[in-house]
This record gives sequence, C-alpha cells and structure tokens, in this order.
Amino acid sequence: MSETLAQAPRQRPIGVTIIAVLVIIAGLIAIIGGILGFLGIGIAGSHIPKILDAIAIIALVLLIIFGLANLIVGWGLWTLKAWAFWITVVVEILTIADHIFAWIFHHIGTGSLIIDIVIPVVVVVYLLADRNVREAFRT
Repeated sequence: MSETLAQAPRQRPIGVTIIAVLVIIAGLIAIIGGILGFLGIGIAGSHIPKILDAIAIIALVLLIIFGLANLIVGWGLWTLKAWAFWITVVVEILTIADHIFAWIFHHIGTGSLIIDIVIPVVVVVYLLADRNVREAFRT
C-alpha cells in the first residue's frame, strides 16, 4: 500500500506523446501496406513468377510483423513503459548508424545524410537528455 501511495502519478511529456503517435501511425501504415500487398499478390495471381511471389510474401509478412511491433512500442511509449523507452533509443541509434553506413559505403549525398538523421538524433537527444522524460519513464 505504501509503495503505491509513494509513487506520484506520472504525466506523459508532450514530446513522448508525439513520438508515440508517430510510431503508432507508422505501425498502422505498415500493416495496411502489408495487407494491400497481399491483395495485390492475390490479384496478380499466376502472372507473377513463383520466386518473386515467395519473396513478396516473406517481405509482406515481415512488414506486418514490424507494423505490429511498432504498435506495441507505440503503446509502450504512450503508457510510459521503460522497455519502450529503451527500444526506441536503440532503434533510433541503429537508424543513425545505418544512415551513416549508407553515407560512407553507398556514397549518398551529405544533404541526404543530414536530412535522414535529423529526426533520429533529435529523438535520441530528447529521450536521453530531458529530465522530465527520464522521470516519466523512471529510467
């Protein structure tokens, strides 16, 4: 009893709300895209070579799985779960690393690199540096 009374109710910072909503929207878009992709495969039917059909099915299943994962993480951010905080930080850091890797090895333009990493950098800095966010997630 004293443990529940000692913990003050947590309030979700507006930035976390925005990130959670965007993650949920991305998840819904991925799921809808996966479903529409399956409908497209069904309509195309026998006009698609079997190997492309198999690759498309695998890609669409992965898309739906990632969409569901986004929904779960978005819900976790919305409800201030610490695991969702850390998953978001790790995924954004991996996104930054991926874009830097692409810049170095695939020779994408510097402008493209800057545009691609601005949002992940802002999200990571916001989540790790803002005291209100850290307190809300109790990390």
